[in-house]
Amino acid sequence: MKKIYLYYFLLTLIVVHCSQEPEPVPAGIATLIAPANNEACLDGTPVSDTQSSVDFQWNAATNAMNYKLMVTNLLTNQTQNFSSVTPNLQVTLVHQTPYQWQVEAMGEPETLPTSSESWKFYLAAEAQTNYAPFPPQLLLPESASTVTPINGLINLSWSASDLDNDIERFEIYLDNNDGSTKLKDQSYAGETTTIEVDVESNQIYYWQIVAIDSSGNRSDSGIYNFRTQ
Repeated sequence: MKKIYLYYFLLTLIVVHCSQEPEPVPAGIATLIAPANNEACLDGTPVSDTQSSVDFQWNAATNAMNYKLMVTNLLTNQTQNFSSVTPNLQVTLVHQTPYQWQVEAMGEPETLPTSSESWKFYLAAEAQTNYAPFPPQLLLPESASTVTPINGLINLSWSASDLDNDIERFEIYLDNNDGSTKLKDQSYAGETTTIEVDVESNQIYYWQIVAIDSSGNRSDSGIYNFRTQ
């Protein structure tokens, strides 16, 4: 009988001890500092005629063990991932290119990373005075979504910005094949644009938007698709 009591006593101690172990602590959210959002990066250190080293900086996140810096080339949509134990990192990038960047903070093991805001910047070349628009961001319809036309009409919606604030117009492309058929031109009227277009039911459509500024610089959104019902 004493052995049974001793067994339960020891089991209780183990359970109490395990229940008192602290939960893993997740990291806080990193705050981005530089390169600044929606601005030209002019202070990169040139490493060749076509590339510069860019100093990425962010505020340290609470309880962060390390960080993952994600830099996306907005012309190719390719993302590079870099690890760092400090809240800054130098990365070599290509001139005359728009980028988007974000930082994930990693906390203690068994916790999920936290994500910062996403910022955009344009890595300028030496003596560059005019910049192409950032690639338009397609908002609606979402890629691979299904939409219901109303009287044969749906809305296309996108946002676009430019460092020089000189976007003049957009080219809208829409078809059932590859998004290469120009539908119409649309004058720039603000950062977000919404238009109505004619579509047929039970079809798959492909679309993209090209932003054009006063100097003739162009940038495209990439192609999204959606289905009508």
